[in-house]
Amino acid sequence: AREERIRARDTKVKSDAENAKMAQLYREHVLGEKPPADGIVSVDMIRPATSNAASPINRQQQGEPVAGD
Repeated sequence: AREERIRARDTKVKSDAENAKMAQLYREHVLGEKPPADGIVSVDMIRPATSNAASPINRQQQGEPVAGD
């Protein structure tokens, strides 16, 4: 049973590596993406924030609760 688990894990690791390699080749050849340079983040990889909740424009001023005078 132990050897079967080890073999199953090894085949999964090999198939995951093969899938990652094929995905990279697909992105490079079919989608026309350039392979990233090691340690460099391209500007295309950076996406702007999708949520405007943190924007100061969308924040509403909340007044302090005041006891009736």
